[in-house]
Amino acid sequence: MKKLLLSAIAFAGIVSMVNAQFRMDNNYPTAGIKVTTDTLAAKRTFLSDFNTDKVLTIPGGTSQKAQNQRGVQIKIYNELAANVSSADGAKSENYGANGNMLHITNADSIIKHYTSATSPAFSINHNYWRPECCYLDVTPTNQVLSMYPGIYKKQDYRFQLNFAGYQVVSDIEFDLATFAIGNTGKTASYKLWVSFDSDKTPYPTGTTTPEYSLNNFYTTGTAVGNAKHVKLAQALGIDSALFSNRKVYIALTTDGTGDFIKSCYYDPMISIDNLKATFALTNWIKPATGIITNTGTTPYKNDTITNTKVDSLLYFPVILKTANRVGTFTIVSDIADAVHGTKKFHFLKTAGIKANDGNGNYTVDVPYTYYKDSLNASVQWTKEQMIIAAPAAQTSANDDILVWMTCPKGSYTTGQILSEQLELNPGTRIYYLFNGKVDLTVTSLSPVKASVIPVYSSNGKIYTVDATSNVTVTSVGGVVLKTVSAEEANAGIAIEEGVYIVTTSGSSTKVIVE
Repeated sequence: MKKLLLSAIAFAGIVSMVNAQFRMDNNYPTAGIKVTTDTLAAKRTFLSDFNTDKVLTIPGGTSQKAQNQRGVQIKIYNELAANVSSADGAKSENYGANGNMLHITNADSIIKHYTSATSPAFSINHNYWRPECCYLDVTPTNQVLSMYPGIYKKQDYRFQLNFAGYQVVSDIEFDLATFAIGNTGKTASYKLWVSFDSDKTPYPTGTTTPEYSLNNFYTTGTAVGNAKHVKLAQALGIDSALFSNRKVYIALTTDGTGDFIKSCYYDPMISIDNLKATFALTNWIKPATGIITNTGTTPYKNDTITNTKVDSLLYFPVILKTANRVGTFTIVSDIADAVHGTKKFHFLKTAGIKANDGNGNYTVDVPYTYYKDSLNASVQWTKEQMIIAAPAAQTSANDDILVWMTCPKGSYTTGQILSEQLELNPGTRIYYLFNGKVDLTVTSLSPVKASVIPVYSSNGKIYTVDATSNVTVTSVGGVVLKTVSAEEANAGIAIEEGVYIVTTSGSSTKVIVE
C-alpha cells in the first residue's frame, strides 16, 4: 500500500514548545520522528513517518508498546458518545501525553492476539471487541498510524501542530488510505475539521465551531488502498500562510458504516503516514551564530565593545540583527541566582532598544516590555529581561537593533574588561557572552552608526565597494562559506546562486545572487 503523506510547512525558529503537540526539534525513533535542517536555506523539516523501532507484537504473545509523541489524539466512542478507547491496552487519547501504540502486522493479528486458543469462544479472554491504537505494517520496515476500532463505529483522529513562532512556507499535505475494509461489507465516510489556536472540533457532541470543515472528505474503499492525497490549504481554499505563527488542529471523524454494534464485526480502518513539516527558521545575522540552539555551556562571544558614554553609568551599545522573526524577541540578563549579587550590567527601563533608521543610525525607539530582576517568594532572583512583541499575525520581522547595556561607573578603570552572559531568543535561542571594555575618557554620548560598506551581486559574483577589511560570506542560516580579503571582495567573489549574508567592517548585508 502506498505510504501516506501529511506535510505541513512552516517555521521561524527554534522556540520552546508546550507539551500538547509534536516536538519539532529532535529525532524520536520510536514514533518515527526525524528532523533535518537545511542550513543554507535556513529551513527545518519535521517528519513523522510512524516507522517505529519497536518489535512486532506476536499474536498470542506479549504486546510490544511503542510510545508515540504528544500531538496525536485518537478516540473511539460507543453509540452513546462515551469514550471507550480508555480500556487497558494501546491508546493515545490525550494531546498532552505520550500514548502507547501496538506494533501490529494487520487487523487479523490484533484479533488473534486477543483471542486465546485455549479458552472457550467469547470468553473473557477474547478481547477482539477492544479498540487499539496501532503502528501497522505496510512492509516490515514501513509502518502507518491507525486504529483498530473493535466492535465500535465512531472514530476520531486528531493532530495538533504548533507553529507559534514558526513561518509556514508551503501547504500542509497528507494522504489517507484504507488499511483494512473490515467485515461489515460497508464503507465509512470521514469529515475533516480544521481549527486555529484551540481545538474547536465538536465531535461527537459539542457546540464549538472550527474555522473550517468539509463533509464527506474521505470514504473508505471496498478494497485496501483508495489513497487520497490532500493539500490542506488548497482543499480549504485558503492561503497556507494562515498556518504561520499559530496552533493548527486537524481532525478526521466518522460515525462509521451505520451498522449496529455486533459481536465479531469491525468497521474499516484508515491509515495516516508521513506527518511532515518544513519551517523557515529565524536567522541570526549578527552574531552569525548558525541556526542550532546554543546550550549555554559555550556561549557565543561578541567582539569587545567599548562604552560610548559615561556619567554615573557606562553605556555599551550591543548590535543585534535577525531575519524572518515571527515570534517575540526576548533579551535576558542570564545571571545565575548564586552570583546575582555580583551582577554588573542592567538594561534601561525605557528607550533601551533602538532600531536602525535605514541610514545606519540607531535612533528609532523600539517598544518593549521591561521586567526588573527581583527576589521572588522562594528567595531566588528572577532574571531581568526585555521582550519585543511579535510582529502582526502571519508576518515576519527583520531586526537591526541596538540594545543599551549599562553598568555603574563604580571603581572601574579605563581598559578594564567586564563580562556577563545574555540569553537572546527571537525564535532561535542563543547564549551570548557580552564583553565590555571600559573607557572613562568619553564625556558625551557618541553617535552609534552602522558602518555600511556597499555590497551588490552581478553575473554570479558578490562585490563590495571600497571594503578595507576581510569579507565573510555566510548562508542566511549563519554558516560561514567564504572569508576573503578586501581586495578579492572588491574584485568579485564567485559563488553559486542563493541568498547570502555578507559581513565586513562590522556591517552585514543580505545579498541575492541569481
